[in-house]
Amino acid sequence: MNEYDEVDLRDYIEVLLRRKWIVILVTLSAIIGAAVISFFVLKPVYQAKTVLLIPKFAPAVISKSMTIEGYINLRTLTPQVFSPETYIGLLKSSSLEEKVIDILDLRKASGEKLSPDELEKMMVAEPVKGADLIEIKVESNDPKMAREIANTWTQLFIKENKESGIQNTIHSESAIKAQLEIVKRKLNEAEEKKKVFETKSKIPILEKEVSNKIDKIAEFKARLSEIDRSLKSIRAEIRIWLPELVSSEISAYESRLADIRLTQLRQEWEAKKIKEELRNQSKILVLHKSITEDQYLNQLLAELTRSKAISLSNLKLESEQVNPLYENLKQRLINLNISQDILKEEAVKLETAIMKFKELLAELSKQLSNDELEYEKLISVVNANLSKMREVQLGSLRSPMARELEKKLVNATVSIRSFLEERKQLNEDIQEYSKELEDLRAILEAERLKLTDIERAIDIAKSTYNLLSQKLEDARIASTMKTGEVRIVSLATEPKYPIKPRKKQNILISGVLGLFIGTVAAFFVDYWKKDEKKESIDEQA
Repeated sequence: MNEYDEVDLRDYIEVLLRRKWIVILVTLSAIIGAAVISFFVLKPVYQAKTVLLIPKFAPAVISKSMTIEGYINLRTLTPQVFSPETYIGLLKSSSLEEKVIDILDLRKASGEKLSPDELEKMMVAEPVKGADLIEIKVESNDPKMAREIANTWTQLFIKENKESGIQNTIHSESAIKAQLEIVKRKLNEAEEKKKVFETKSKIPILEKEVSNKIDKIAEFKARLSEIDRSLKSIRAEIRIWLPELVSSEISAYESRLADIRLTQLRQEWEAKKIKEELRNQSKILVLHKSITEDQYLNQLLAELTRSKAISLSNLKLESEQVNPLYENLKQRLINLNISQDILKEEAVKLETAIMKFKELLAELSKQLSNDELEYEKLISVVNANLSKMREVQLGSLRSPMARELEKKLVNATVSIRSFLEERKQLNEDIQEYSKELEDLRAILEAERLKLTDIERAIDIAKSTYNLLSQKLEDARIASTMKTGEVRIVSLATEPKYPIKPRKKQNILISGVLGLFIGTVAAFFVDYWKKDEKKESIDEQA
């Protein structure tokens, strides 16, 4: 045999058949009990129903962009409409319930007066889905009482709603009149305030000062633009003049060096020629002459006697004398040698100067290669290079062009400094004027805001006054439109049949429930009997 016995559907049917009296008895008991309670214990409950038509609900939206006219129309001309839930809440108000109780003199079985809470439990109000309707249902054991309560409750609600609308209309008209007086007073006050403000206002003076400050700042900025253009022009000129100055010095020195080289060659050739002539000339010349040709001896002969003088005059004299041509050539050669030394020394100086100038020119090209070189640094570059050039320059060789370029460069640096100082002062003036302009604008803006506020208050007051005057009459005409009346669609009639208890339904449910309980009881009893039989068999064994 398996661990678990297989159970067939027939086994269940056999159990039900064996214990059918249990199922039948429990089911019949449940049916009989439900019938007795439904027919003899529970009191019948009757329901009376009324239907109300409510105005279509559209929530009023007040936005920031809403005009005064729209707001006044919303508050004075728009019908006072509530949501269905609000109307239901008003229906269940304690004051309305107390009036219904007083009018119908509703009391309990004990004779005690019915309370509003107890009355409210008898009524159900709910909106009809998809329609602007509210159903009011009143339940009572007395059909006539259910009808009276439903109709009285509905009619009282309609009456109070209408009276409330009329009162709202009267209140709206009174409110508009009162508001008209307030707005008129505010309009007069605003106009008077504007007159006082205009007599004391500084707006024209402030506007003129602001305009002057703006013109002055524009003038400063225009001058700054001119200075910037001038500075850029001067920088471009310096970048041309300074290399040109160094190049002109190099050209002048190279030209002088070429002249010296040519002079040295010419002097060398001349010295060579003089040396050849010196070799062909003797240093001492031997002269032969008579005694009379000598000046001193001739004077001596004049003092002698004639005979002695004649005899002495035939004497010949021989003398040596330095060759003047030789001396002249020698002196020329010495002068040439001295000139050669001087020229050689000058040539060395010129070569050194040219080399330094070329180094200076190469360094200058690097320094001036930056297109955005600061002006202060540019001045330093110009002064430093001029100073270096003065250290190298040989004053006798300076050309008029170099002097003119140096003068231009010095004037350019002076102009740059002057422009920079002026630009600095202009920037300070612009900052100062801008701050003053900002302060003036702030004051002017504050004054204009005050005037704008006053004018806005006047415009609003005028608009509101005209609008309220026009809407006062409109409110009277539209008073019938704006009460948001609730109307009765149908009043309750006396119900003929109770809605509770639902006897057939109760009996049917009780029968089904009894059948279920009886079936469970049958299986339980069968299981209990089998268990007892098994225990007795086990005891006998």
